[in-house]
Amino acid sequence: MKKNFLKKQDFLLKILSLALSIVLWAVVMDVDNPERNMRFDDVPVRIIGASQLKAATGLELIEGEDTTVTVSLRGQSKSVGEVRASQITATVDISGLTEANEYDLPVTVSVSKSGVETNYVNPGKVHVRVDRVESKDVPVEVNVTGTPDDGYRAGKPTTATKKVTVSGPATDLAQVSKAVAAVDVTGRNSSLADYECRVTLYDQDGAAFTSNYITSQTEKIKVSVPIYRVNNIPLTVTLKDGGSLTQNQVQCVIDPENVEVIASNQAVLSDIKEINLGEIDLGSVHTGTLISMSIKDKLPSGVSLVSGQPETANVTISVDGVATRKVQVSKFAWNDTAQENTPYTVTSSPSRSRWSCAAVKAS
Repeated sequence: MKKNFLKKQDFLLKILSLALSIVLWAVVMDVDNPERNMRFDDVPVRIIGASQLKAATGLELIEGEDTTVTVSLRGQSKSVGEVRASQITATVDISGLTEANEYDLPVTVSVSKSGVETNYVNPGKVHVRVDRVESKDVPVEVNVTGTPDDGYRAGKPTTATKKVTVSGPATDLAQVSKAVAAVDVTGRNSSLADYECRVTLYDQDGAAFTSNYITSQTEKIKVSVPIYRVNNIPLTVTLKDGGSLTQNQVQCVIDPENVEVIASNQAVLSDIKEINLGEIDLGSVHTGTLISMSIKDKLPSGVSLVSGQPETANVTISVDGVATRKVQVSKFAWNDTAQENTPYTVTSSPSRSRWSCAAVKAS
């Protein structure tokens, strides 16, 4: 009996010792390997579902691909300490989107290490943008800026590139209206040939359009700009004697007296001493009346007016030695004098019983 009792007591002591050992082990382990948090910065976010999205809707990811987040993990010290950044995966799924727009989507984090869980993700959502990617052609314009050297003018620029192809999100692409190349001719006295210019995209309001997502297949074009020497040429007319008037009896005033012209061939301008606007028959004109005559139509071949110069001139014919006065008469009788023999005009207006007469007479 006593022997059996001792054996039983010995067994209980062994069980108690084992339980105490387990508790002691747990305490020791908790002290030596406690739970803790570990933060990982700049974890790249991988966008998934892009191929499914394009297949279903034609939409593509435009913005959000290069996003990073901060991830905090929690677990036993030893387990957390063994986690490497490469074992952390942060993803955003865009496969369920249906319309071109901007979205804030949640970030999902997974860790390929047991005994570790995600404590938090910052930011918890990532901003993405999806749209259809399209292409279109836009016209090319060339603008000349600056002022050439004194006595020179820039002619019309030319380029073989009439349009460029641009690509990008449909929403951005709709705003692109044209491509503009600017050529600075400040201080130049010779022409530019095949000069390389960078093109800038512009919207419909005439403002430069910038977008990180619009690309142009052509970034530079070749432009040619002629630089012309400016010549100041006097204007003349040919007077034909007529009626009672001869060239020696009249004065001819041309406004403007001179015009600025340019030519691609400088030798052509060297031979031009004047620009004759044509013939005026003195027998068919009225003194003091403006006669409009074309300048542009009288320019020699290869010669053109400088931008801003008038295309027509006003010519005024007046008779030398002519005076104007007003007289009052109480008795007035009409005496028909042939107009062709009288280089003056008479106008009259009745005033009650007397007539007022304004006459222009040759002295």
